[in-house]
Amino acid sequence: MIETRSTEVQLRWRPSSLTLAILTCAVVGLAMAVIGSLWQLVAFVAPLIGVLCSIVWQRPVPGAEVHADPGTHRCFETEHARVTVWATEVGFESGTLDLTVSVIPGMRIENAESDSRGRQIVVVAADRWGRYPIQGRITVGARGGLLQGTGVVDAADVFVFPTAPPQSTEIPRTDLLDRLGTHLTRYIGPGVEYADVRRYVPGDHLRTVNWSVSARRGSLHVTERLTDRAADVVVLVDKYPQPAGPATEATGRTVRGAVQVVQSALRSGDRAGVVALGDRRPRWLGADIGRRQFYRVLDAVLAVDGGFETTPGTLAPRAAVPPGAIVIAFSTMLDTEFALALIDLRKRGHTVVAVDVLEGAPFENDVDRLAARMWSLQRSFMYRDMGTIGVDVVGWREADTLEQAMQLVPDHRRRVRRRR
Repeated sequence: MIETRSTEVQLRWRPSSLTLAILTCAVVGLAMAVIGSLWQLVAFVAPLIGVLCSIVWQRPVPGAEVHADPGTHRCFETEHARVTVWATEVGFESGTLDLTVSVIPGMRIENAESDSRGRQIVVVAADRWGRYPIQGRITVGARGGLLQGTGVVDAADVFVFPTAPPQSTEIPRTDLLDRLGTHLTRYIGPGVEYADVRRYVPGDHLRTVNWSVSARRGSLHVTERLTDRAADVVVLVDKYPQPAGPATEATGRTVRGAVQVVQSALRSGDRAGVVALGDRRPRWLGADIGRRQFYRVLDAVLAVDGGFETTPGTLAPRAAVPPGAIVIAFSTMLDTEFALALIDLRKRGHTVVAVDVLEGAPFENDVDRLAARMWSLQRSFMYRDMGTIGVDVVGWREADTLEQAMQLVPDHRRRVRRRR
């Protein structure tokens, strides 16, 4: 639902340019009267001093509110967002009120115009995902123009969602849930892919009888087919504080990878959810299907409007990860608590794959080649140790696509012995 946001502005009051001009004339007149002993100038200055003193007993200063329609706007990268901003005065006095709309670096104003009612309509766009507030700067005149109040407030929030490549990302090769889906497995059951031909057993459906083979062999034979199953995919996003340098750039790849996995899972008819660890209260969204779930996941990743659940602790809550779910984590693998969360999920019996989005050493400045080599060896040891526990870690280089990185995940499917 599109809602209008109204925000009260905290005004900072100071003398206006008119007040400063009157004060300057009064001070100069009094100085000349004292220096030149010209008492006539006092009569000239007295009305100016009276105007300045009137500030004390005039009506209270008014307030101001900034309104935006819509108050929260969602769009994807490079898309245009249209927001209407206007201001109203709250108080006993009707003074001059000016509104100026601006945006923070990273977002640009494509078009700005005013309608017949004085409301400003701005069209903005951003090339990089994130939260971009649209700021309104208020200037209010009060008490006969002797005071001027200014204030800046976030009138609206534009949440720019990341875009993911259209290519589908395969899930790790593991045993799937016994639920009808679109992923071809090695298990025998209802499906369309041919598996084998065997003798008829009492209880088999007649529609599975292969009549041509039965005629050649002189006895009933049935056709076995491979079944299609579904999966539950839960994406873990590392929101722990990251160091400067390459890790900061990797944060964007973390979010883009998570969006791509969720998008691919929902397109395949699987259930998808998300868990963001690293904040004071981890937020999560349970696994579900449908197009609406995709936008709910985006809201949960960027913490939009509270359409998600929160829980204390540093581990993924059990309610967020259904039994048998496949967990794909995107992280720089620099925080121990995030690694402990992955180990805990593996102990629960989930298939856990960690995608390391950090490329190179996490140092802001250039370091010695030996130090970089030692860092690379340490990361390879970490990969081995995590793999021993059961958590597969794959590196995602910037030159590769996510599909190519996921091809490095080992096959954990159990061998299926076919009945003869």
